[in-house]
Amino acid sequence: MFLRTSAISIAFLATAGVAFADGLSYSSVEVTHMDIEGTTVDNITGSFDYLTGALSFTGTADVSDFGGTDVHNLSFSAGYEFMPNMTIYAALGTSDDGRDSGSDYGIGAEYKTATYGAAIDYHDYDAFDYEVLTVAGYYEFGNSVVFGSYRDIEGTSIYNVGYTFDAPTWDVDLESTWYDEFDAGLTSIATSYALTDAIRLQTSMTTLNDDFFNVGVATLGGEYRFNDALSLEADYSESYGDNRQAQIFTLAFKWENGADRARVLDKVADFSSNSDPYYDLFTELSAGGVRLGGGGAR
Repeated sequence: MFLRTSAISIAFLATAGVAFADGLSYSSVEVTHMDIEGTTVDNITGSFDYLTGALSFTGTADVSDFGGTDVHNLSFSAGYEFMPNMTIYAALGTSDDGRDSGSDYGIGAEYKTATYGAAIDYHDYDAFDYEVLTVAGYYEFGNSVVFGSYRDIEGTSIYNVGYTFDAPTWDVDLESTWYDEFDAGLTSIATSYALTDAIRLQTSMTTLNDDFFNVGVATLGGEYRFNDALSLEADYSESYGDNRQAQIFTLAFKWENGADRARVLDKVADFSSNSDPYYDLFTELSAGGVRLGGGGAR
């Protein structure tokens, strides 16, 4: 039933993309199945950006079944470009982590050009009783992008910096996130190489900052592109460096139309996820937790 619903969602969004081609600048649906040491995780994620004149609308929906526990995040934002490149927006969302559920409200402002962008965002999560302030930005030059963010969650600081190099046949992604001190965080490194127009091999590693390369998770996988919009990805991951080694197998089917996200925070979130294959999963499972994207931190 889960996969059947996913297929219907993909077909519906593909049809919507054609119907609203003049304003729908980005749309995607991804269906993921994971096996983590015998525990299955099924996830559907869908996103859209719609632009019309000075108005912009974005939305994201994440629904997961984590070993029988249902988790979801929904978010929506509406923005107005009141001067060239400068947009203010309001955001509304809802989260359910299987224990608590509730709504979140946010406001933000961003400045975005063809090569760089910066944003500030404030969110209040009523059900989880905390507030989040986020500042994020990126700068594109040639085949490279540098990006970063700072988040304050009730006095706890979270820092993120990264770099992406994207060439026609290969790419490299680096990203590090830490709390207060650099040692209290993770660093991810990923690279991929296109064997053909349709087949790409990829590998990545995520390691603890306080024990570089000695403790972490290594991933090896590949992607097959049916066309410019449809792709199938398979990954195998294994943890290393501790007494309990975990193995993860992932299969993901994705439909994506459009390359540039409307919100600065969504773009920074995408850059971060390029280096960590499980970025989207673990931010989805921590419903009500902090994540960049969806019109604000969530």
